[in-house]
Amino acid sequence: MQVTINIPETLPPAIIKQRIRELEESLQQEARQFASASDKQAPKKSAKFLKLMAIAGDCAQLPTIDPRSADEILGYQQSPIGLWDAE
Repeated sequence: MQVTINIPETLPPAIIKQRIRELEESLQQEARQFASASDKQAPKKSAKFLKLMAIAGDCAQLPTIDPRSADEILGYQQSPIGLWDAE
């Protein structure tokens, strides 16, 4: 990652270095907080994800009872001019 900082030319180098250190420390702290929050939420998300994927797999294995397409089931019928009929 690259960060661009606009610094007035009149600032002494010592103050510039101090502000850069402060920014680096702030970024490192944010990164640590983000990582710890992600670690805490990851097991919950993955458990939910796995459960949803299992349900989706079960649904996908069910037989198709109605041979019509999804559009036909919902009542959409395309007209010859490319518009949906209003029936």
